[in-house]
Amino acid sequence: MCAGCIGSGSGCAHGDDPRRVSLCGPVATAGEDGSEAACERNLLTTLRRTALQKFRSVARARPRVVPPAAVRKIQVYWQYPDGPERLVRSPVFLFSPTRSGSTLLRSILDSHSQICAPHEMHLNRLEVTVSEKYAKRAIDELGMTTLDLQNLLWDRVLHRQLIASRKSIIVDKTPQNVSFWPRIAESWPRARYLYLLRHPAAIARSHAEARPHVDWDLHVQVPLWYGRHIAAAREKLPGHLVRYEDLVSEPEKITKNLCSWLGVRWERSMLDYGEHDHGSYRRQGIGDWSDNIKSGKIQPLRPPPHTPPELVELTAAWGYEQ
Repeated sequence: MCAGCIGSGSGCAHGDDPRRVSLCGPVATAGEDGSEAACERNLLTTLRRTALQKFRSVARARPRVVPPAAVRKIQVYWQYPDGPERLVRSPVFLFSPTRSGSTLLRSILDSHSQICAPHEMHLNRLEVTVSEKYAKRAIDELGMTTLDLQNLLWDRVLHRQLIASRKSIIVDKTPQNVSFWPRIAESWPRARYLYLLRHPAAIARSHAEARPHVDWDLHVQVPLWYGRHIAAAREKLPGHLVRYEDLVSEPEKITKNLCSWLGVRWERSMLDYGEHDHGSYRRQGIGDWSDNIKSGKIQPLRPPPHTPPELVELTAAWGYEQ
């Protein structure tokens, strides 16, 4: 019986007409038992299939409307209300001046079984260039910008390092990160921030010892430059504060508090960072290379030198005595 004549009670009106498929729809055959119920089930299946085919043909004929790039970007953020999707959703960024003990702190953290703290990554130096017009057009059609591509690159670099370490938390300790903290906050809405401070006069002294050929006035400018950026970041991005002086004087207490903040169990092996592999300490530009850090031991605290007049205000702002 054909689809157009089922239920008529008198059989198919078109008989053996070869056109009956086009006249009253596809043929609906009875089931193996010849029942009308089986015939009706086959008919419904045929009708659904025919309707779906017609819907697809109409959809293919309809012109595709592409929203502007700005609208597409809003749609992406609507789908991800907490910000763009990331492979590493909550990285930890260590904001600190150079020569403030950041390599020591990252080595201690990297000794933990769940914390990956590699050498300085210098994400802000990793750039993406779209140089060809068709590539620019393709990226625009995706609703993306060059900054979006750069964010993806940064995220992938951290993710690759984290996966290779087989750990669950990654910490980037590049000191220059604090100078572009708004970009970091935009790229990772769920990032966490660890602030490391040291007496400004001690920072200047450490710079002078590492680079004795550089004029003293330039060493003094280093903590001042970082001080401005750290102050701006701390105002907008709350985080956990560690002082270098406390870290070397009470390492167990400080690392326990730090592990509690990170949500991991404290491990005593963190204090013996020299027993673990943290990469090379010999290459300038990705961390400290002094004999102190190479010793693998937390060195005793040296008292700070006399505070230069240029650093008096910063010293007080960071909570240190003159």
